[in-house]
Amino acid sequence: MSDVCPDCGSARRGTCFAYWVYNEHNTSLDNNDFAQPHEPGGTDHAGGALVRYTLTLVNGLQPAGLSRYRSETPGVASTVASHLAFDPVTAFVYFVDTKNGRVLALNPKAGTTEKLTTKQGDYTSAKTNNAPTYKEVAVGLNNPSGLTLGRRGEKRGLFVTDALVNTIHWIPLPKAWSTPVFRLGQSTIVAQLNANSPPMSLAGVRQREDYLYFVNRSTSQVMRARIP
Repeated sequence: MSDVCPDCGSARRGTCFAYWVYNEHNTSLDNNDFAQPHEPGGTDHAGGALVRYTLTLVNGLQPAGLSRYRSETPGVASTVASHLAFDPVTAFVYFVDTKNGRVLALNPKAGTTEKLTTKQGDYTSAKTNNAPTYKEVAVGLNNPSGLTLGRRGEKRGLFVTDALVNTIHWIPLPKAWSTPVFRLGQSTIVAQLNANSPPMSLAGVRQREDYLYFVNRSTSQVMRARIP
């Protein structure tokens, strides 16, 4: 569909015909707005717009392993995907920094953009934001992977899988951009794989009504658990 996001990994639909993707080649989050219905596998981007948000340092760390991360834990040789989620209420984009054990949030409305100096396929418009506004939302996780926006009761929040220890955490959404960072001990574990599952078994997660559906890579299964 898009040929201007090399080494792209996770993708999530934004508004209308726009999609957010990880661009590992450029260490960025790219917003691809196709402006009109786009058939599966289509390559005609005429009339579309690209905005590239270049990721730099947050608290001294640069997000790494954007679309996939290979574990550095001794005895664990496995690569996991880093997911992202779009909040249609605030337009914030939440994304996982697997290597550094964090969840971050991007505010795409902040900062300024400038025209990309190189042509990006047949997009009508291509811009970059080289100093985007983003911050840590949660820290202290091991190797977070799956991420989805959901609800627990009446509260909105994020479900995050921690692949190394095969747990799923619930993190309430920040009430404001200035809300303090969540730390591991403040999150709630809402589901986990059994103790016999090897590390890095847990991957993507989605919510449907009162249930979470998640991937167990060690057994090649999609599993379900009721949200407590």
